[in-house]
Amino acid sequence: MNNLIKEKNKTFLKYIINIRRSKFTYIILLLAIAPRVLWMTKDVMPDSNLFALNVKLNFNNFINNLGFTKSLLIKSLSVSWLFILITFFEFIKSKSIRNLSISRINYSKGGKYADLIYYMLSLFEFKLSYLTYFATLGIARFSGSFRSFLNKVYENLVPIDFFSNSFMILFMFILGLLIFELGQYISHRVSHAYFWEVHEFHHSATEMNILNVNRTGPLHQAIIGIIDLPFVLLGVVFVNQSIVQGQWPIFIMWTIFGVAGECFGFIGHSSLKLIFPKPISYIFLSPSLHWLHHSNNPKHFNKNFGRVLCIWDQIFGTYLDETNLKDIKGFGFKHSAYNKYNPLYCYYILPIKKLLQRKLKINFRFP
Repeated sequence: MNNLIKEKNKTFLKYIINIRRSKFTYIILLLAIAPRVLWMTKDVMPDSNLFALNVKLNFNNFINNLGFTKSLLIKSLSVSWLFILITFFEFIKSKSIRNLSISRINYSKGGKYADLIYYMLSLFEFKLSYLTYFATLGIARFSGSFRSFLNKVYENLVPIDFFSNSFMILFMFILGLLIFELGQYISHRVSHAYFWEVHEFHHSATEMNILNVNRTGPLHQAIIGIIDLPFVLLGVVFVNQSIVQGQWPIFIMWTIFGVAGECFGFIGHSSLKLIFPKPISYIFLSPSLHWLHHSNNPKHFNKNFGRVLCIWDQIFGTYLDETNLKDIKGFGFKHSAYNKYNPLYCYYILPIKKLLQRKLKINFRFP
């Protein structure tokens, strides 16, 4: 029976790694993700006209004229839209329910529906992620005190006015994005090097399914949040100063950055292969390169730590490209203790116990 399962998994891996889709298909997918990101970034949309049309005004009028039922439907879609999209694009190619990433939760070790439980629990947690960046920029837009705080920090850091022309605005915006990414890279790499007993939980997933993007826990979120926070605030200082100039090209770039972040988080943990063509792949980290990060092949360990941009992986020598995908034999840390116990225990208790045991040498028996 075990040999049969292994053969089926090999067949599935070969299928998702070698699958080919048209570029047009991926363009449609990326365009379909954009409305969710626009919804997330609507608070920082420029007030100026775009092609003689005040998009923000029309967008706000549309939202204000929605009834309770339609408003609730749109909010529900904003949560479920990526799941629907990815499942649809997976299905139209394979026509097999078994090959859908949502179905792979039945094959992951740690319980058939463990990933579903982890995902539901994660919805009630605070996350220092790209959603936080968007929300922070929204606060800056409507909170005078927070906006003043960001302006004061910026003035102290950069006493010279760098926003006198469009080129410098673009430069400061890109600098903010690079700071965001550096924070993500460092917090992720530190998690592997010094807090593996906690981060192992994320790598205990033995299938790449769309739900294990949130296979983390409150302790892990707290650790990476503390590491990431200075970079988030500094990045927000520069990005906010760029976006408040009201230039649509900057906002469009911010939206593209958000689309790439959504791709990496959800598609990167799904069974939908997405490799960006060159030269895009020289800038953005293709979502399916995250499969290498989760691969159980030792050659792939501690690679591709980035989230959206691949620059820091390339600079620090941790980048692996798509030619390595063929060497993936499986996913996850299969003998992890996180796959041996009740999901609630693994989510809330086990990370704390493992951390205390290994860092503070406090010995106790699991449960």
